[in-house]
Amino acid sequence: MRWGFAPQSSYIVSGKGNRESFCSCSHGAGRAMSRNEAKRRFTLADHEAATAGIECRKDEAVIDETPMAYKPIDKVMAAQSDLVDIVHELRQVVCVKGCSDLGMIDIDGSFGEGGGQILRTSLALSMLTGTPFAMRNIRANRAKPGLRRQHSACIEVARLLCNGAVHGNAVSSSYIEFTPAGIIGADATGLTEQRVVDIGSMGSTALVVQTVLVPLLAAGSALTLTVRGGTHNPMAPPFEFLERVYLPCLRAMGADVEITLDAHGFVGSPGDRQGQLGQLTVHARPSKLAPIELIDVAPICARRATAMLSRLPTHVADRELGVIREVLGLTHAECEVRDVRNAGTGNAVMIELERATEHGPPIRELITELGERGVRAELVAQRACEQAQRYLTMNAPVGEHLADQLLLPMAVARGGRFRTGELSLHATTNIATIGKFLDVPITVERDGRTWLVEASSACRTHIEALPER
Repeated sequence: MRWGFAPQSSYIVSGKGNRESFCSCSHGAGRAMSRNEAKRRFTLADHEAATAGIECRKDEAVIDETPMAYKPIDKVMAAQSDLVDIVHELRQVVCVKGCSDLGMIDIDGSFGEGGGQILRTSLALSMLTGTPFAMRNIRANRAKPGLRRQHSACIEVARLLCNGAVHGNAVSSSYIEFTPAGIIGADATGLTEQRVVDIGSMGSTALVVQTVLVPLLAAGSALTLTVRGGTHNPMAPPFEFLERVYLPCLRAMGADVEITLDAHGFVGSPGDRQGQLGQLTVHARPSKLAPIELIDVAPICARRATAMLSRLPTHVADRELGVIREVLGLTHAECEVRDVRNAGTGNAVMIELERATEHGPPIRELITELGERGVRAELVAQRACEQAQRYLTMNAPVGEHLADQLLLPMAVARGGRFRTGELSLHATTNIATIGKFLDVPITVERDGRTWLVEASSACRTHIEALPER
């Protein structure tokens, strides 16, 4: 069978046994241009006109598959007349690519908060369960919809780590298909796998790590992953959140994982993509996650404020910490100026609040505000103080961003619960995304001024097969 794209013909052929071509021929029309070029050149109206009379998808996510992006199949057949004889010519009436007919989960990337978390959670659970998915309208609710470099890097590292296949992974793409195979190391060779990922921009390294961290624990052997890009980005957790807040919870659940910051990389302000690339490294070993419970509210036992600078005068940090001492009552001993240098121009204010727990490590909240060009240091610090005050007022151990991050490992662990404030749209969208892959009900119940979030024990077979630690 030789295929053309709708509305071109397809052919049933008989080979002539031409040994010079190894008794083979072209399997289809082949592309006439790249996917990005097709998106630039053709409109949705062009695609609808080209596929008139054919039952197929007619939306912007498949413009890169429009018939005009392919070579004319009749010319391809004429060029290989010495290789095959045409037995039958077929006229296409239906063209189906991907999703339910191929066992793929169909995900609309515009639902809920409509951002990159839907993609990252889908990639992680696809790797873990072996379930392929197709996602359309990726990041539709963002100012620049479609894939950015950091999202493309998330897809690529996920593909590499599970020997998967991907369609549509290109910057600005709004549609991908992801088909996983086995997570690397499943043969348990005993050797430590090593991988290096370069985002190619100041995109968030933390978000790339977030995508693959839980699947890494399911690998059959130890793995070291190094990621190069931004380490302190707007709209993304900084390295310190992973190290001080998220990873301690994962370790309490049984994860054998460490993370190091090799080089700082600041994004100076929203829209600024100039700077020196940062780098972080994750060391993960096979682990089985167990449920975690973070319900009781203990008093704050430790506080710390850090004003981090790179290529900026020290008085910026001094002014920021002065505001924090005045508003939150921290002492000079609880404040630190950290000059990291050689990380691009940047400034970050971080306030860490720590509560002791009866069993296990302390639970922390880390508030981060990045300095922006044209924004006074005092205002940056004031914003951080307001976030800290909201956390203290809600009287719950788990902060807004940690609540979002705990959902995936709790679902994989088949249980767990925590107390937090009102869930963000980010978190409720994450719960819905998890539900597309796992039979793990996650319930949210109001308890006075706080909310109890709980994952139940039901789970699919693929997750049951996670290796013992």
